Amino acid sequence: MSAKEDLIPFDIVNEGNPYVLLNEAKEFLASLQNEKWTDFGTHDPGMTLLEYLSTGMTEMSIRAASGIENYLTYAPYKSAILAQEEAFSVLPVTTNDLRKVLIDRFVEIENIWVEPVSTDVTSFEGQYQLIAKFKPQYQGRIDQNVLLEHILEHAQQYRNYCEKVMSITTAKETKVVVQADIEIVTDVTVEEVYAKTLYSLNRFFSPQVKMSSYEELIEQNTTTSKIFEGPLLERGFIPEEQLHHRQFSILTSAVIRTLMEIDEVVGVKNLSLQANGTTENSLLKLDNSIPIFNEDDVSSIHFLKNGIISTQIDFDKVYALLDQLKASNEGSVKNNNKRKRNNSITKHQPIPNKYLNSLNIKEMFPTVYGVGKFGLPGDASKERKRSAGQFKTFINFFENQSDEFFAQLFDLPKLFSAKGLVSNNDLLETEQGFLRSAHFNNDKKKNQILDYLIGVHGERFDNELISSFTPYLSQEEITQRLIFFKAYFLRYLPLLLSAKSSVQPINASLGEWAITPLHLRLMLFTGVGKNVDLSVTLEQSPILFNSSKTLSDFDLWLAEKDVQVYQSLEQYSFDCIDTYITVASDQAEQIIKDHLTLDMMHQCIYPKNMYVVEVKSAVDNAYEIVYFSKEKNSYFKLGSYPNWDEAEQTAVALHRRILTLHDEYEGFQIVEHLDLQPSTEEHCFGIYILNEEQEHVLMSDVSLDFEKREQLIKLLPEYFMEGHRYDVERLNDGNFRMLFKIPEFGMNCIGMYDDESVQKIHKDKERLFDYLSDKFDRVAFDKKVNRHITLDYATTNQTEDVERIVEQFFNFSISMVFPCISHRFRNSEFQVMVQNLCREETAAHIQVNTKWLTPEQFYTFESYMYQLRSQEISTEEQVVLRDNMLSLLH
Repeated sequence: MSAKEDLIPFDIVNEGNPYVLLNEAKEFLASLQNEKWTDFGTHDPGMTLLEYLSTGMTEMSIRAASGIENYLTYAPYKSAILAQEEAFSVLPVTTNDLRKVLIDRFVEIENIWVEPVSTDVTSFEGQYQLIAKFKPQYQGRIDQNVLLEHILEHAQQYRNYCEKVMSITTAKETKVVVQADIEIVTDVTVEEVYAKTLYSLNRFFSPQVKMSSYEELIEQNTTTSKIFEGPLLERGFIPEEQLHHRQFSILTSAVIRTLMEIDEVVGVKNLSLQANGTTENSLLKLDNSIPIFNEDDVSSIHFLKNGIISTQIDFDKVYALLDQLKASNEGSVKNNNKRKRNNSITKHQPIPNKYLNSLNIKEMFPTVYGVGKFGLPGDASKERKRSAGQFKTFINFFENQSDEFFAQLFDLPKLFSAKGLVSNNDLLETEQGFLRSAHFNNDKKKNQILDYLIGVHGERFDNELISSFTPYLSQEEITQRLIFFKAYFLRYLPLLLSAKSSVQPINASLGEWAITPLHLRLMLFTGVGKNVDLSVTLEQSPILFNSSKTLSDFDLWLAEKDVQVYQSLEQYSFDCIDTYITVASDQAEQIIKDHLTLDMMHQCIYPKNMYVVEVKSAVDNAYEIVYFSKEKNSYFKLGSYPNWDEAEQTAVALHRRILTLHDEYEGFQIVEHLDLQPSTEEHCFGIYILNEEQEHVLMSDVSLDFEKREQLIKLLPEYFMEGHRYDVERLNDGNFRMLFKIPEFGMNCIGMYDDESVQKIHKDKERLFDYLSDKFDRVAFDKKVNRHITLDYATTNQTEDVERIVEQFFNFSISMVFPCISHRFRNSEFQVMVQNLCREETAAHIQVNTKWLTPEQFYTFESYMYQLRSQEISTEEQVVLRDNMLSLLH
């Protein structure tokens, strides 16, 4: 820390020599005396105090200069370092993670499966369905339909980007009867082995998910990272091996292995499985249902001792022992306090107030020193009075510096914690501004602390996007912005670490515009969303568009304005504005309304481009505000004023308002292509046919619904073998193109290019036939055909050739849409760096489509977003808006 700025009015010696500091302090104290300074000897109590102070300050400075990690090794304020629950646990990112969350949340669930939607229903990826199985004790006591709706709603809150849970059903069950002869040892009762057999078969056919406590897993030598792998649950931990897939077939050999794991079982013979009236000796296949072992129908299981069947069995005792096994193995888990969320700072014993008050050393000295409230006797000599005055100077200085040091030490744990750096309490919010403590205002040290704390948690905050593309800001302003966004990044780090790919909003109470963790992460890295009240925008509202704003309002500042232009200022008296003058002008907003253009925004952000010009006339002098446009190499007049001061004050206010506008118009939106998928009932599905170079050469001329299109795709391999379907047709302009006929579906696949040479088209047709029919080499079908949808209802296409979109565009893809308005967002180098950042911060399996739109395009985009999220538009209107949005984003 800077001792000169924060502690004492002179420098701490670099070599840590307290005597050098002592000599400097004596010289400084001498300058504070009104009379001539006299040193009355080193035995003076004031000199002793000064020596202590010099030694203590030198020691503190040496320690403060050491690495930050030395201060964080012991962190009584737990927010400095994440706890294990925060560092390891994440929100659901896999299907098994989602299963754990749902089983933990709903006690009625015995097991639940998350499976992809069948390709017979949709060709889009990232769609899932839930299959739930409820515990037998809850069946008949709950309203299953209501509970299923709650489970589906809860699952939607934890979905990942480009994934969606579409539906939920209960699992179909098939009762399975086991027929077997089981040889057991002779020294046990049949009832005991019978109960273990029923329990083992029940768990084999219907494996239940068992929750474990932290202590239980530690006793099993499970590592901490393994325990905390996955989402943070409330009722315990679910090891990954507990989550089995649904069984669609059962091997009798697997049943035999299960029975042989019972200690008392010697052998298993004649085992077969019976279900739905079918008996199988090797493999029992189930029709999309889960097997249920029928505990009541056990007459087909026989137990043998020395080859003799046991017939005298007490079934009441068997089922009593079975209930005991279930209770002992499936009872509730121990109370696990380690699993509860606790975001509060660790509580400590409060510091007694007497240690927080200012020191009053003068009253601690005996009265004879004459420095207390009684002073010196009236007959004291002049020399003694001078000595007492010097001693008071020492003591006052010592008290002030000691109070300052103790205040810093008291605040130090807060300042070195995540919450302390972004706290809004009185200790940290002073008249100097946000994050400027009276005891800690060294920005360089703050940056070091933030970088270290971020690095401790495996993260890195790149300064370049904020610091390298804001040349219009001072270095101090850039540093303050870096501190601001780093501090908020550290504040939200536990959430950002646990929810990197989740679409769960930061704050659900913010409504439909609430941003997601990925959105917030990118905002902080790019330095977007800093509010005037020194907070981060957690509600991503429209930047340009809202329901009360019309397009004409938007045109006010986008259209070219008719303003007076000067080619040169040579014949005028002029000067650049002084941005440090006091501003009391309220006329800047009128200039914004009358003259704001993109060119003005980008030029007036630099004060060196703004001038106050004195224009002399026959009547009187006028003072005009003029800015210089580098793009147009001209000077543009913004206003005229009667005196220089008013003109300059208005220009400075305008400059500051332009800076604010840059912050206000920096933002972006994330669109999941999943949300723009068409319904399977629409007639918008078609196909592309590819050649050997994987180029689209043919496209369907008629759109079908999903079911019809899938029927066609199943028949295409057969159609490709039929040579009569390939043809060449002549166009009205005399050119020729290929044709692939499919009259069974009332459609053709027409060539995507034409040529005046019929011989060339015929040659291309023959080569395509050889490729599609596998004449020379067998080619996978997915290399011959691509699926697409047609934008039949797009009213305005933003780019060419977007009437058809390949369906891959909708699978695991998102668009990040930025407005090209502010100085940074129009910089091509900045755009490239942001595109790279978006790809780095997004999950590897997601394709990122980064779009940089003009202000007009972004206004249109936001109007589409606003309307698509409205609940008041019809289905037909949604289709039109969706097609227009796709046309804009493709």
